[in-house]
Amino acid sequence: FLWGIYHVIIPLAIFVAVSSMREECLGINAELEVVKAESNRVLMELESTMERIQYLEFKLAAEEEVMGEYKRKLISAGGSVVLLEDNVTNSVNSAGDSVVQFAAGDFASSLLSSDVNDRS
Repeated sequence: FLWGIYHVIIPLAIFVAVSSMREECLGINAELEVVKAESNRVLMELESTMERIQYLEFKLAAEEEVMGEYKRKLISAGGSVVLLEDNVTNSVNSAGDSVVQFAAGDFASSLLSSDVNDRS
């Protein structure tokens, strides 16, 4: 009887325990493979996202450079507009002075001619 327990039942119990542990390990390995596949998918998405971020950073830098150029052109154009406005103002003021001088000359000459006509 002891011989049967020692030679049959204990090895059978060990075999069942090892088989059970093997099945558990296979289940854990399968779960690990699923987790590994999922982590690889997430890693690829992350790399794709990083590439997209780098592209957007490059595009943003290029747009900022273009906007800087537009800003410089606008500032330059604004200076030109101010100079043009000053030139127009000066021209209008000069023309106004000329008109006033011309009108004053006409008025003075009409006074002189009426003075001469009155004396005769």
